[in-house]
Amino acid sequence: MSFFRKYFVLMLGFCILSVASAQGGGGDITLAPLFSPDPQELEYIAGGTVSASETYGADSSGETCAGFIASEPDHVLTLEAGSSGMDSFGYLRMYVTSDADTTLVIVRTTNDDFLCNDDSNGVNPQIEVDDWPFGTYNIYVGTFAEDTLTNYTISFTELPAE
Repeated sequence: MSFFRKYFVLMLGFCILSVASAQGGGGDITLAPLFSPDPQELEYIAGGTVSASETYGADSSGETCAGFIASEPDHVLTLEAGSSGMDSFGYLRMYVTSDADTTLVIVRTTNDDFLCNDDSNGVNPQIEVDDWPFGTYNIYVGTFAEDTLTNYTISFTELPAE
């Protein structure tokens, strides 16, 4: 392989990793109560260079944000009423599955309230709330170690954990 070709392949790989750690782009999702199929899932790459604990600290329940996240959200979640006539979304559980130690930060965009979790499901995070306000949420899936990238699946379900 020529020097130019090796250099090009190396730089292309570096650019892809830099973009993955600097910005989101894992896909957005809109849910209304009683969505189907349940669960809904998105896949992407977790990790980044931003310290979740330095950026967010601890959430309102006292859970300290852990790990390293991207500077832009991995996903944007919109919870809407649909035809439910409800005042809020109701129960929703989000959980990440990955082969690596992942973390989760969810930020409500209207008031910057946030929830964090690490290791509720083995080394993977899970957040569940009984009464989610309708609106838009930025979702960051991080890794426990800085500059570590790993594939993950995030699932959204109205069913409680077994």
